[in-house]
Amino acid sequence: MVWLGGWGMAVPPAAGWVASRGPLEILFSGSIMPTLTAYGEQWLALGGGRSNRTDQVWLDTQFEFFDENGLSVKLSGKEVVATAAQLNYVYNHNPWDESAQLPEKPARDGAQVRPGSVRQLGTSKVPAGELRREPVTVPIPIVTEDKFQLLGAERAMVLNVEGIELEKMPGGYYEIYMNLPQGERPDFQSKNYVGNLSFFGLPTSANNHAGEEAARYSYDITKIINRLKSDREWKGREVRVTFVKQDVIPPPGMKPTEEAAPVPVRIHRLTITTE
Repeated sequence: MVWLGGWGMAVPPAAGWVASRGPLEILFSGSIMPTLTAYGEQWLALGGGRSNRTDQVWLDTQFEFFDENGLSVKLSGKEVVATAAQLNYVYNHNPWDESAQLPEKPARDGAQVRPGSVRQLGTSKVPAGELRREPVTVPIPIVTEDKFQLLGAERAMVLNVEGIELEKMPGGYYEIYMNLPQGERPDFQSKNYVGNLSFFGLPTSANNHAGEEAARYSYDITKIINRLKSDREWKGREVRVTFVKQDVIPPPGMKPTEEAAPVPVRIHRLTITTE
């Protein structure tokens, strides 16, 4: 069974295996797969006998989850079939549904941006770096301030972590921060927090198929940029992205597992684009 959620991943380190604010969650990983709901809707729309499961075993079996406060919650399949009616949760618009596209914004200074096009606002060096135990900060030089803004039909600025390569599966995850002030203690509740980089489901280098691209994660950073600008903390020449290693805190009664040596994670490059 897969219980899905909204965009982004948030596993607060102080709470352990917990869900983010979106109610739908991957049962066995505690991290959110942001686009599976849209894929599911597309799959159902194909017809041909496709439908959600209706067998009683699935409908009646109870599954244990942990909410954003770390409290145990038990729900059965039949209690999560209709997310809006049963969970009071409505997903962001389906990116495959052209009828749900947001209205275009008027272009600034006569700029023309084709709907669906992607503009690159900044890119890091290649390779971007290798993540281990200690925090790693990667600078991203960006375009000039007059171009570092949303134009036309663009709706979001996105941080892309591209080319994630693993020799073997690392323990824990990395918190990602943008323009974290020097000397400030990383805090996932701060305005600089972007999201989490987790590795569940990613293939190791040995298991990559020939011609298969390395993994890539994307994070909406529009609100973070707007907040930094409103607080006069925006420098405008480069974006600094910091990765902070976090170990997963196990449920009560279980001892944490420690890595004998941190498993390195290689990142090909970081980019900032529009959508």
